[in-house]
Amino acid sequence: MCSTMTNRLLLPKILFIFLLLTAIYRATAATTLHWKLSSEVGTYQTETIRLENTGNLLARLDGSVQIRYKTLNRLAFLRLRFKPELYSFTESMSSVKMLASGRFERDFRRWRWSAGGEVRQYTYHNLPADLTLKMYSAFVNLNRQLFPGNLFLMHFSYYRREFANRSNNRLNAPVIRVQLIHRFSKYLRGSAGVYLLWFSIEDQQLQENRGTSDGVQRGPTVSLEYRRKILLNLDYHLLWHVSEQTLSPSYTQRLSFLFGKMLSSKWSLFFLINFSDNRFSLKDHPNLNLLFYPLENENRAHLKLQYDLSTNRALYVKIGYLKDNLVGQNISLSGWQAVAGFRFKK
Repeated sequence: MCSTMTNRLLLPKILFIFLLLTAIYRATAATTLHWKLSSEVGTYQTETIRLENTGNLLARLDGSVQIRYKTLNRLAFLRLRFKPELYSFTESMSSVKMLASGRFERDFRRWRWSAGGEVRQYTYHNLPADLTLKMYSAFVNLNRQLFPGNLFLMHFSYYRREFANRSNNRLNAPVIRVQLIHRFSKYLRGSAGVYLLWFSIEDQQLQENRGTSDGVQRGPTVSLEYRRKILLNLDYHLLWHVSEQTLSPSYTQRLSFLFGKMLSSKWSLFFLINFSDNRFSLKDHPNLNLLFYPLENENRAHLKLQYDLSTNRALYVKIGYLKDNLVGQNISLSGWQAVAGFRFKK
């Protein structure tokens, strides 16, 4: 019942955002419209508690539309994304992921600043019950060139995450990230910096057992980007973790890695890893609903072989591992997947 009402309320929101994007696009000649649609069908081997050790048919649709405004010293965009997934025809196990985001950038004297935000809602059906994850975020970036080849970046953001229908877990987290970016050559650049995150988690599962937990994550970050005959992106965080539910030493690792190579004029190969891992030493009798889970709840690794039909159209096959961490013990949508897909963009 709650799931049905939620979906009914979401449809008007999606329609409103789409009409807003269309109105902005028609209002000024400085805007461009971009959209992308991909469809995948394949099989998966799941590790979830509902369909443990079974294979099944997977169907996924991923569509996005973006309005972009660009002038000499200004850039702005609004983007809407809709991603339904069906994991079982017999068990009606599915998810719907929706994202809306916006960003504005401009130059101000020697600084370039940007600001924006994002709203996400992920709804999971029959896992084993209906689960909903909502995320709201806002950010401000400031960067300045210190001298040729070196850029100083300051990032400020705020996250609010709500997890309903099971643990009723609510998280608030301001973030500060400071980086020094150095360009080694025309094709290679790297960065090093410091990442600070303060968080407060509230458990409202039962009113009489309501609890909170505060903590902090801090540590170094490094990144590397290379673009020439191959594409290589690497971003790594090592964050020491202190909270009311954990003992020292506790830490979180976050890794993003992308490798890409053109095999010929039509064929290309990609390898992607997005990974977050908590290594916590827990106190006696911790409240598991008050443990910190990474802001990005999707862990994935896949190998993708793509054939370009044209500039805007492509066929591909993809095999890999996906895990959606859903804030709670033994609740995740995870397993191996092998799919074939078609992508069209404009």
